[in-house]
Amino acid sequence: YSPDVLANMMLTLCYQTRFLLDKMIERLEEDFKKNGGVHERMYAVRSAVRAEEWDKGLFSRLAGVTTAEELNQKAAELQDLIIRTVLSIKKRKGWN
Repeated sequence: YSPDVLANMMLTLCYQTRFLLDKMIERLEEDFKKNGGVHERMYAVRSAVRAEEWDKGLFSRLAGVTTAEELNQKAAELQDLIIRTVLSIKKRKGWN
């Protein structure tokens, strides 16, 4: 190949690389706007796991309940636990 042809090929490769990098950056920006950054994604996963553990903990407390009276007693205990937990969170966060 002549030097002119090689130079044109190199320029074409540079332009194509630049175009593809611009598209990749656009895509990454859209993804960041839509899904957030790494820390936000990690927080979402941790929150989901904690919520799942909380749900399992609540339902496991109902195991072995056989009568309506026991169910009412457990429901009252769970209600108290939830209220205490919410108040504790509010206190830690400084919410009114």
